[in-house]
Amino acid sequence: MISGPAGYAKSTLASRWGEACEVPSGWVFLDESDRDLRTFLSYVLAAIRSLLPKMELLTEALLEASPLPPIPILARHVLNDLHKIAEPVILVLDDYHFIQEILVHDLPTEILAHPPQAMHLASLTRRDPALPISRLRGRGQLTEIRAAELCFACVAFLARSAFKAYSYVCNSWWRLLKTVRFARCCLRDISADFSRLSQRGGEDTCQDQVNSC
Repeated sequence: MISGPAGYAKSTLASRWGEACEVPSGWVFLDESDRDLRTFLSYVLAAIRSLLPKMELLTEALLEASPLPPIPILARHVLNDLHKIAEPVILVLDDYHFIQEILVHDLPTEILAHPPQAMHLASLTRRDPALPISRLRGRGQLTEIRAAELCFACVAFLARSAFKAYSYVCNSWWRLLKTVRFARCCLRDISADFSRLSQRGGEDTCQDQVNSC
């Protein structure tokens, strides 16, 4: 779970984490309108489908049911599909704080009671969601990154960026100084040539240079 205020680069951190682990990530981008259980489940299945396009997801057939089956039945079907996953994947629920409907929270709660081995769930939120955080923490199944860690990560990122910018500026100034030094050398050579021209007579020397071309 990555929890922190807006602007704390939660999505960036999750994306970098997935890249560093070299594990494919399926993202569910939530907003204020995504409070319906059917919509939420369809988004989750679409994210899994994007990761494993050839895998048969039997839960997709339940999306056509009206009404949807009870949460325990839905969770059992989702788990049956998720347990088919052989290689590690990450399912990212971005802006999970928009979820307010208790039924929507109940589905991941049921799934997390028997978490599949190959799938890691990442919840990006501005506040703690209505999930069994204490139970997961007690089982050692939860990694928490909160505002303090996010702030430290932002400071470290800004420090690296500042150092890179400083290095670039220093290198640019070094290249500029080398160019100025070269230009000064050229100007000294040109000045010396004009001095010789003035000593020999400008017109004759210019004519000599033309004839030698």
